[in-house]
Amino acid sequence: MLKCHFSYQNDWYIDIFIYFCAKIILVSNKYKKVLPIDKNLLKLTYEADADKVEEGLAYSFNKNKKNFSVKGFRAGKAPRKVVEQYYGVEVLFADAEEYVITDMYYGSVAELGIEPVSYPQNVQVTKMSTEGMEFSLEVYTKPVVELKDYKGVEITEISAEVSDAD
Repeated sequence: MLKCHFSYQNDWYIDIFIYFCAKIILVSNKYKKVLPIDKNLLKLTYEADADKVEEGLAYSFNKNKKNFSVKGFRAGKAPRKVVEQYYGVEVLFADAEEYVITDMYYGSVAELGIEPVSYPQNVQVTKMSTEGMEFSLEVYTKPVVELKDYKGVEITEISAEVSDAD
C-alpha cells in the first residue's frame, strides 16, 4: 500500500518524484489518482462504475420519494421507473452525486494512508450518467513535522519581577 507522506528531508529524490508525478492506485474497482498540489494539499480523482452510481440513485430515490407526485399514485408511492419516466433520471442525480462522493472519499482515506485535516474542497463532477461518474476533489492533509536538533539550544532566563514603578 502506498502512503501519501511527504518528508522533504530524508530521501529527497523520492519526495521530488512523488511531488511531481501522480500516483495511480487500483483498489476494489475504484480508479484513484492522487496528485500533490502543495506540501499538504492533495487532488484526488475518482471514477465510479455503473453499480456505484445505481447505488447512489437508489439512495436518492428513497430519500426523495415522498416529494414525487405522479397521477394515478398516492404521494410517495410511485415506483422508481415511473418517476424516472415522468420526471427524468436527472432529477435523482444531485443526491446520488453526494452519496457516491461521500462513500468513495471516506472509503479511500484509509486505503491511501492520508490523514485529512479538512473536509473535501473544490469538488468537481466532470461526468455524471447512469453508466458512471468521474469527479475530483482537493483535501488538506496533516503536515509532517520533523524536529531539528533542539537539545543543544540554550535559553536565558528573564526575570519577571514587577517593580513599584510599573
